[in-house]
Amino acid sequence: MAVVAAAAVQGRIERIVFYNEQSGYLVARLATPGRRATICVVGNVLQAVREGDELQLQGEWASHPKYGDQFKFTAYHVTLPTDADGIERYLGSGLIKGIGKGIARRIVEKFGAETLAIIENEPDRLKEVKGLTKKRIGAILEKWGEQRELREALIFFQGHGITAGQATKIFKRFGREAIAETRRNPYQLVEEIWGIGFKTADGIAMKIGFDPQSPLRAEAAVLYALEEGAAEGHVYLPLDELIERCARIVPVEEVSLAAAVESLILQRRVVKSGISLNEQSIYVAPLFYAEKGVAEIIVKLLQVPPGRLENPEAAVRGEEERLGLSFSDEQRDAIVSAVEGRLVIITGGPGTGKTTIVRALADLLEEGGDSVALAAPTGKAAKRLAAATGRTAITIHRLLEFNPVTGEFARDADNPLECHTLILDECSMIDLALMYTLLKAVPAGCRLVLVGDKDQLPSIRAGNFLADAIACGRIPTVELKRIYRQSEKSYITLNAHRIREGSYPITPDSSSGKIVSDFYFVAEENEEKILATILKLYIERIPRRLYELGLSEYDPFSESIQVISPMYRGLLGVDNLNATLQSSLNPPGPSPMHGWTKNLRMGDKVIQLRNNYKKEVFNGEMGRVSAIDEDDKKVAVGFDERRVWYEMAEIDELALAYALTVHKSQGSEFEAVIMPLLMAHYIMLDRNLLYTAVSRAKKLLIVIGSEKALRYGIHNNKPRLRYTHLMDRIVKASS
Repeated sequence: MAVVAAAAVQGRIERIVFYNEQSGYLVARLATPGRRATICVVGNVLQAVREGDELQLQGEWASHPKYGDQFKFTAYHVTLPTDADGIERYLGSGLIKGIGKGIARRIVEKFGAETLAIIENEPDRLKEVKGLTKKRIGAILEKWGEQRELREALIFFQGHGITAGQATKIFKRFGREAIAETRRNPYQLVEEIWGIGFKTADGIAMKIGFDPQSPLRAEAAVLYALEEGAAEGHVYLPLDELIERCARIVPVEEVSLAAAVESLILQRRVVKSGISLNEQSIYVAPLFYAEKGVAEIIVKLLQVPPGRLENPEAAVRGEEERLGLSFSDEQRDAIVSAVEGRLVIITGGPGTGKTTIVRALADLLEEGGDSVALAAPTGKAAKRLAAATGRTAITIHRLLEFNPVTGEFARDADNPLECHTLILDECSMIDLALMYTLLKAVPAGCRLVLVGDKDQLPSIRAGNFLADAIACGRIPTVELKRIYRQSEKSYITLNAHRIREGSYPITPDSSSGKIVSDFYFVAEENEEKILATILKLYIERIPRRLYELGLSEYDPFSESIQVISPMYRGLLGVDNLNATLQSSLNPPGPSPMHGWTKNLRMGDKVIQLRNNYKKEVFNGEMGRVSAIDEDDKKVAVGFDERRVWYEMAEIDELALAYALTVHKSQGSEFEAVIMPLLMAHYIMLDRNLLYTAVSRAKKLLIVIGSEKALRYGIHNNKPRLRYTHLMDRIVKASS
């Protein structure tokens, strides 16, 4: 679509071609002064408009290859008609239930061009209209008041930088009270409207004259700082650090911030609780109860007498014969510990046989009469677990029978799971809140086996559950150290363990320029050259290598090849890598660009950015754009066999996924991984991050960048601090 010029137009809606109530998207024909033919206008409105409405529009003229010239408006104002004909059409358009064209004609015949002024200033005079009952007059005045409020709201929100999609959500939440509620407490928009953050709400507050030292502002800053902390993985923040963070967010006096914390404690929205008496740890209430609840349930599980398997060693030998393999001592210990215990942790790196143990364990328990359930935090992890064990494995949300309509889990303490043994994989990815929800649904006497890699990055959200559970020293834990998978052939597996141990990876000679192994480090410090190499690898060299390895149906838009970067920003950050790869792999072509899709195109590889329980699509799930509905302004994304539609206002839940951060890649495996690595990434570089990135690759890994950055990351084994008291709570409760 070619843009011609910026402009402003004014006119009357002659015909509404299309209107989407969810997104507010409008296509209409507008009659304008000085033009014989109507013009096509397209854009978003914050309330339903009707034929006969007078509009003032700001935007730009554009030429659409299919629909011709149209005016794309970005701001608008509904003006009232001033002539009798326009007023009659306005009132008779269905604006007021029960007022049709006939009654509208009678009102206008009585008052002419003064009709709207009479309704606004002298409403009692409507009694002069023959046949207009008191009930209908009341309906007219009520609707007139609503329209006035909507017009005022439109001006208010547009003037404060609220987008049409956000304003639509505000209207749906607050209705006629939208402005009043926003003026009363703009900070409530942060909690009530997804997509409106603290900074936007604070900007509105300051524009409308809110007191900069307002207690509401201070409380909102405290909650925002705690939410930021949770996004960084913290379950709580020490009071002093919380106050410091708040002071950086808003220029509010420290005494006011401290008072805000106390006020929120009284409101039971936050909790002050530490392990020692002199500690002042501040939690948002749900995370406090989650941490406390997880510790209490774990201690109860540990107090239940363990189960017994008659002659477990003989049973393990029988399983070895059935599988045609010989377990190591550590694998045998893991199986026996899990069979004889009520709660056990099995941890180990890639290739150490964790899934082999899970398969053998499930066999033994089922042969003994147990019902066994297998689950993982993501769909990808559940599919991998199912493929490796030959059993059904599902996500934790499905296991707990999540209801997307109510937003609640059917399985809980009152309606527990129906299984004798529950095996959870990829436990390093499970955040504290989800683990609490899960543990509440574990039935009395159920055996719980937690499987995961303690050296992987912790969960995206708050908590460090697996590491805390191991560190408490109260839960029986078996660590697998011996490498089995591809140990003789795979540099990926070998080097993942070398990095975990703090050793530099072993790389084959790459001077020939050919890909002959599965792990490469390419030394290069020039960012432009690295970017060019990534494109060549992604588009040409790696596809050829994957074809040689038997992937004849390779699809560049699938998850076969994945670029993983430590950061979002910069030339080699995820944002620019995605834009560059999209431009090369999926250019615009001759078809019109869909600006409303926020640069998503047909076929793009995308990732979900938040849990959307109604759609049953969760943070980190990857899919592909399968349809773009230009008329209804919707985008469809295929997640495996499922197609999910996104309205225009929901598209901000999606992002391009040709490149991902290491954290977003967790729980997935890819045939080939490309990772840029420079000292510019030093803030994020540590051993856990490198180890996690390397272990995402199955058949090929190419790291491109600075040897200094690689060595820095390997040697930086200082764990990133996550404020959590879970380990201490387990120890204290079990002492």
